[in-house]
Amino acid sequence: MNGPPRTPRPHRSASSAAGRPLTASAGPAIPSDISGEELERGLHKDIVNGVGPAGVEVARRMVAAVRALDAGDEEAAAGHAAVARRLGVRLAPVREAVGVIAYELGEYDTALRDLRAAHRMSGAGDLLPLIADCERAAGRPERALEVAASREGRSLDIADRIELLIVAAGARNDMGQHGAAVETLRVPQLDLSSPQPWQERLWFAYADALVRAGRDEEAQKWFGRAAAHPAQETDARQRLAVTGSVSWGVRDDGQAEEWDVVDLDGD
Repeated sequence: MNGPPRTPRPHRSASSAAGRPLTASAGPAIPSDISGEELERGLHKDIVNGVGPAGVEVARRMVAAVRALDAGDEEAAAGHAAVARRLGVRLAPVREAVGVIAYELGEYDTALRDLRAAHRMSGAGDLLPLIADCERAAGRPERALEVAASREGRSLDIADRIELLIVAAGARNDMGQHGAAVETLRVPQLDLSSPQPWQERLWFAYADALVRAGRDEEAQKWFGRAAAHPAQETDARQRLAVTGSVSWGVRDDGQAEEWDVVDLDGD
């Protein structure tokens, strides 16, 4: 969710003849080696039990959509997701899954409809960061900030709250409020000494906000911390400035230290 939003693509959907139920023939062919049981066991059970006779197809469609997405076949991914949505429209896990697929396809308004529906059905607060990021990517940063400022948004667990703050900072940057973006991410969790899975993304987002605010020297320290995080989920190493004599990293105890600069490209 970090970085500039992608350009929305036209929505593609599978359709059925009026009045006829959707079946496997209404969408892209499902690869024969997909059973649907590739899904996490509890999710597969919920879908098969919750959707009824069409549950097996919904599970297979969801697996096929993810496989197509991974293979770069966006049209097939959208087609499988559309059939899964229509067959499993009343089931929260289905709406969440197809919402995530729509998000990955850049179909942000479609993703919002599904993710908000899943949130209403399940009450799952961990969907809020993705909902807010869809609003931001669709060109509505003010709505992203409303989600972040909501009572539910403020009461999320720490990992989801950090993700929501990262989205909120991105929305501030979209609005040209770069100083406010920095302040949004200036939270006590920046300096926790014990490594946390979400710290790399927080450090990277904070460094990026500092750069946008014209504070490059401060940003280098935080890019260094992100680059040293074991998760390696960002491109912090590529963002580190290597033209000076010193860069920044983090010791095992989580404290910043100066590194000798190395050429990350090996030249």
